[in-house]
Amino acid sequence: MNRMAAVDETFLVAGDQSQTAPVRPPAPANPGDFARPRTSLGRPRAFTLIEVVLAVALSTVVIYLLTTAVQLYLLRVDSGRSRVESAQLARTLLDRIAADLAATRITAQLPAAAAQTPSTTSQPPAGPSVAAPG
Repeated sequence: MNRMAAVDETFLVAGDQSQTAPVRPPAPANPGDFARPRTSLGRPRAFTLIEVVLAVALSTVVIYLLTTAVQLYLLRVDSGRSRVESAQLARTLLDRIAADLAATRITAQLPAAAAQTPSTTSQPPAGPSVAAPG
């Protein structure tokens, strides 16, 4: 007869009739008694070879799937990181180019003769020149 079935659900009365608490079943002599069913001869039941092989196979498949998922995640993280780095490099270069362009001065130099008289000569006026910053 099973030990759990033998325990009757009785209540202990402690002091007052309104306070009742359930009785706990006795602890098994061996902690694994409730976990492992016993055979008809009273020996604990063991795992069969097929159960062990299936457990190892399923564990292997789960570990393989987890490893693949982690590798895919790390691949995406690496490609995203490289895209961010190249975008930051491009932004830095464009900021430097913009700063260089903002620091340049463009001045127009006219020849002395063209500045005093209207353009009666056949020479075209000189174009704008770029002065170095500083």
